[in-house]
Amino acid sequence: MTLPTLSPAPATTPNIYGGDPTAFDADMQAWLAWQKKRSTEDPEFLAWIEANALAIAASAAAAAVSEGNAAASQASALVSANLAASATGAAKWVSGTTYAVGVVVWSPANSRTYRRTVAGSGTTDPSLDPTNWSILTLEIDTGHPLVRPTLILDFANSQMVDPRITFTRVSTATRVNSKGLIEVVPSGVPRIDYDPVTGECKGLLTEVARTNLALQSQTFDNASWGKANATISANAAAAPDGTLTAYKLVEASGLLNQEISQAITLLLGVSYALSVYAKAGERQILRMAGRSAGAWVTFPNARFNLLSGGITTASGDKAPTMEAVGDGWYRCTIFGTLEVSGSAGMIIAPQIDSVNSSIYTGDGTSGIYIWGAQLEAGAFPTSYIPTVATAVTRAADVAVMTGANFSSWYRKSEFSALFKFKGESSGTQTLGVFNNATTDEQIKLESVAGALVLTVTTGGVLQATLALGTVTNGAAYTVAATWKDNDIAASVNGATPVTASGASLPTPTQLVIGSNARIRGYPKRVSNAQLQALSA
Repeated sequence: MTLPTLSPAPATTPNIYGGDPTAFDADMQAWLAWQKKRSTEDPEFLAWIEANALAIAASAAAAAVSEGNAAASQASALVSANLAASATGAAKWVSGTTYAVGVVVWSPANSRTYRRTVAGSGTTDPSLDPTNWSILTLEIDTGHPLVRPTLILDFANSQMVDPRITFTRVSTATRVNSKGLIEVVPSGVPRIDYDPVTGECKGLLTEVARTNLALQSQTFDNASWGKANATISANAAAAPDGTLTAYKLVEASGLLNQEISQAITLLLGVSYALSVYAKAGERQILRMAGRSAGAWVTFPNARFNLLSGGITTASGDKAPTMEAVGDGWYRCTIFGTLEVSGSAGMIIAPQIDSVNSSIYTGDGTSGIYIWGAQLEAGAFPTSYIPTVATAVTRAADVAVMTGANFSSWYRKSEFSALFKFKGESSGTQTLGVFNNATTDEQIKLESVAGALVLTVTTGGVLQATLALGTVTNGAAYTVAATWKDNDIAASVNGATPVTASGASLPTPTQLVIGSNARIRGYPKRVSNAQLQALSA
């Protein structure tokens, strides 16, 4: 259908207030004539829109049917090939039987036929033993499962939360928004998080509960922060939340120890993460340390170069971290464990390049910019928690699919799951947990201090632990895991699957969704070759 031509509006329209009175009648006549013509043209134009919309819908439906037919044809070809191979007289494979080279059998695991390539016996089904068997059937094989996924959760691309997910958090929390700025999210509202530097959507942010013990986290001129040969200037620069609330920490004049600090009561044997946002001013070095050096098992202390992003003079429970958050700002973190309960806390100070000491000669005007101090019990820093006069706790994020929203796509006898995520090399990064609201029946994928692990627990007894290697902070990973009774496997980024046998499957009733992960689910135990193809 050809696009109808619409008559253009008159060059002038009737105007009794500011126009030419002598031209009003002519303008009105022209305008009424145009309206009359459009009254016949508009229905034709709307009919053209409707016809094209129907054509597009029909085309989409035809494409969907074509895709379905292609999948059906592929499956039919596979069945036909296996039937043809079976007609050749291939026997069923029997575990432990000795087979000569060239013997053809069919696998009871997937009904496909295989030819023995190395003489001998074994207990591994031919479909899982490419060293000794080669597939014989002729088929179309993309390496991916023929079965369609029954679950697709892609928070990063959709930038929204699936309505089947039940989400709770009984406090406010912060996130990085699409503009790269930190903002407060109301209680009960899920957080879609973004990379502050690239603007890339990272997905759904879920965290454990944490408490910021540092008081007046953004108001460093408050008496909660002690000043030693240093002054504080308010509203000196735009902060990571986009507001003019960053402070400038200015050194005094003379050879002095120049710093601010806060005394905080901490607990014996507890590990803490101490962090602050900082940006270079006239000074480019930030020194952070734990207050009361003798109170720590290993004194947390480091110097952060706010121009190069490098870290020197590092000590503490583990290596300090430095995360770029845009506009020259970094979130700098040190780690320590209390050896003696009592007053400890944190120190923040400017430094000069040439001096590896807390004492140096200041000029009375130079300094650095700071914002958002946080001291929390834990092995890694979490999203920023603003405080004023008291410590503030951010409640845990809980995102689950349960009831019919879970059982409609999960198959208890066998299942496969695909996880895409960015690695976190410190702390615990939970990616997904299939459980029954307890730890007695669960399949869990998580990264613990950079070590990626899949665990299976049934009846409160650990059935299998698959060590899947280590992750690098910020690197992209795809993990494909598959399971049925006595047959579990997982592959990372196309690597050879790690397998486990003899494990009894749990009976989960829900999926607990981890942080920033994209998840797909397939209602079958895919082959190891398909597992590798999925994770590649």
